[in-house]
Amino acid sequence: MFKKEKTILSSIIAGFAVCAYLAAWTMYSSPREEPDFEAKKVADMRECESFGKHKGFSTRRVGDSVLEMTVDGFDDPKFTFAMSEAIILACDNIDVKNYCMGIATECGIDGTKIVFSYEKPKVF
Repeated sequence: MFKKEKTILSSIIAGFAVCAYLAAWTMYSSPREEPDFEAKKVADMRECESFGKHKGFSTRRVGDSVLEMTVDGFDDPKFTFAMSEAIILACDNIDVKNYCMGIATECGIDGTKIVFSYEKPKVF
């Protein structure tokens, strides 16, 4: 009596299984594109540079992946350190290679100097 209904129901379930298998095979056989690291690097460097300028630092690119930020004067060290910290935290995927604050001969400046270097993105 229910033999016909069981056959129809099992055919519907088998059809859904085949569709799910084909969808999985399609997703497996067409891999996703690799991220464009160069575009990410340009965007991250531009954001870091504009944020540094917004906070009052002078920016200068040294090569393709090095960014140098400086601010002259050393009137309020706590405020300058807070601005430096904000810039360092805001610059994603960019590592601090050198940080000088004050009057130091290796800094070459009477103020604050931050040197950033771009590494492979940790966040994409």
